[in-house]
Amino acid sequence: MVKAGFKLLQTDHGISPPHQSLWNLWNDKYVEGFTALNKWANEYVAFPGEFFRQWVRDFYQDNKLYRGELRVGGRSVRPARSRVRRSSSAPRRTTIAPPDCVRALIDAVASRDKEYVELPGGHISLIAGRGASVHCWPKVSGWLGPLSS
Repeated sequence: MVKAGFKLLQTDHGISPPHQSLWNLWNDKYVEGFTALNKWANEYVAFPGEFFRQWVRDFYQDNKLYRGELRVGGRSVRPARSRVRRSSSAPRRTTIAPPDCVRALIDAVASRDKEYVELPGGHISLIAGRGASVHCWPKVSGWLGPLSS
């Protein structure tokens, strides 16, 4: 269901990647990257149906995390009480975690030491695509670096 849901969100997945692959057959780096990402994106680990139903209900339909009503292991998860340092990056092109939703969640966190940044890319390409090493990983490294000293 999760795999089918993601595929339905991106209606051009059946056309665009094969079309792009045809135009880039001579580009070994493109083919290698496309093959690796496509393999990873299609290797789903099955999980119980009830977990899926609860996940959709809690996170998407009832928005329990944002509203501070989510419970994990019997404990409340309330962003408004979180005071730890936070950083959140959102891809500009995604329907899975749209930038406005990511920004709203980081804004809901009580911490004063927080940042939000939008980066080029889509949901997966933000961290695993060709531009990740240029756009995302330097940003993450720059944020984590001072914490590890």
